[in-house]
Amino acid sequence: MPLLAPWLAYGAIGALGLLCGSFFGVLISRLYHGTGGMLLGRSQCDHCQHSLAWYELLPVVSYAWLGGRCRSCSAPLSVWYLGYELLTAGVFLLLYHRFGLSVTALPYWISGIFALLLGLYDAQYMVVDRRISLPAIAWAAVFLVFWSGLPWQMGLLGGGIGAGFYALQYGLSRGRWVGEGDIDLGLYMGLSLGYPVILAALFGAYWVGFLAVIPLLLRPQRTRTTVPMGGFLMLSYLVMLCYGPQILAWYWGTVLGF
Repeated sequence: MPLLAPWLAYGAIGALGLLCGSFFGVLISRLYHGTGGMLLGRSQCDHCQHSLAWYELLPVVSYAWLGGRCRSCSAPLSVWYLGYELLTAGVFLLLYHRFGLSVTALPYWISGIFALLLGLYDAQYMVVDRRISLPAIAWAAVFLVFWSGLPWQMGLLGGGIGAGFYALQYGLSRGRWVGEGDIDLGLYMGLSLGYPVILAALFGAYWVGFLAVIPLLLRPQRTRTTVPMGGFLMLSYLVMLCYGPQILAWYWGTVLGF
């Protein structure tokens, strides 16, 4: 018999996601700016350095209560913090719905959290931080060997495809099309998803990216805009981590009729 009713369990996971999202927002900001301790230290307003009280740090609630502004200097608070909280809650709910909450589900949660950190960091700052990506790649190798259920050859092939796809673009464009960090993301995705799911993940990321830039293309005055590809890659990765084999089976059976 489950310890909690389903709606209570989902509510608890969502609340945990909001709390972790708040923490991830602070962690990523400190990593990028190199300020404060990575895990310790009081949170402060980005504008006036006012130390935030506990009731100013409640996920979603504090942002709404303060009207999106600092209580001390009235400067606007970054909407990214709210986005971190809501997106993390959504990812936690997805992982819980697919894998549950158990020891056997833990490797998938770790893989998902790495993807979340990488995607959020790149979406906000347009860069892949190797202090996150390199441990993520090491984890993907461990995940491949012990938990993925894939033959190691398929994992290595997937990693080669993911990294090679971006390494080729980086070399041909001399870094104008993609960054070095995208190679790391491709390797991370490929090692943990394996072949052929990595192909579907890359395809899905580019479709989502294309849909996201349509409003930019329709603007009367077009300006050069950088698109955070890492965010789209990690979003596609999360979907494929949870449902990759099922999506491929549906595609081959329903769409192609094989």
